[in-house]
Amino acid sequence: MKRKFTITGTASDELSLASVSYQVKSGRTLGPIRPATGTTNWSARATLKKGKNKILVFAKDTAGNQSLIKTLKVNSTGAR
Repeated sequence: MKRKFTITGTASDELSLASVSYQVKSGRTLGPIRPATGTTNWSARATLKKGKNKILVFAKDTAGNQSLIKTLKVNSTGAR
């Protein structure tokens, strides 16, 4: 069973942010890199499978520098 999950966060840079992106890892499967909506205040709708998931998030600035990857661990029960 798959379920949509909303994630939100904030990001900052000394100059200007270009993008925030995320990936979902369910078990051994690493999904594609997807863009979040917004930069300084961002949000995304991630699809999670039942069980253990990891959401990896990173930002890029306008110079092309990438932030460290932040990881959020989520255990989805599949219940509504």
